[in-house]
Amino acid sequence: MARSVVAAGHNVANHTYTHLTDLPTLSAPEMNKEIGWAQDKIHTATGFTPRLFRSPGGSWSPELLAKTAQAGLVPIDWSDDPRDWSRPGVASIVSHLLAAKPGQILLCHDGGGDRSQTYTALQTVIPALLAKGYTFVSL
Repeated sequence: MARSVVAAGHNVANHTYTHLTDLPTLSAPEMNKEIGWAQDKIHTATGFTPRLFRSPGGSWSPELLAKTAQAGLVPIDWSDDPRDWSRPGVASIVSHLLAAKPGQILLCHDGGGDRSQTYTALQTVIPALLAKGYTFVSL
């Protein structure tokens, strides 16, 4: 799957190996392991080396930012979270995402269970935002 995503020209970012939401509280070696394992697995699977890192849950600490920089990664976050992972319903996801402003980073999930609500919502949201003159860019 990851190979096909990269082959299609999409960006793949590092999001840790095991998705620990308490990552900022781990020891430096544990942070390094989570970041490093993900880098290695992504590169082995795709031949692509991620440049971006998003901490699970958006949790950060000065130590985690330092580890991210030491790994040569740029930290990223989002500005709009429709909480689609909680499956709040298509209408909720659509409403939240259509409130987007230019320059925002919209967070949507494509893994971790049933993502049919997100998929269905995006079939409305993407054309609507494009009609407003918005563009989608890779980070």
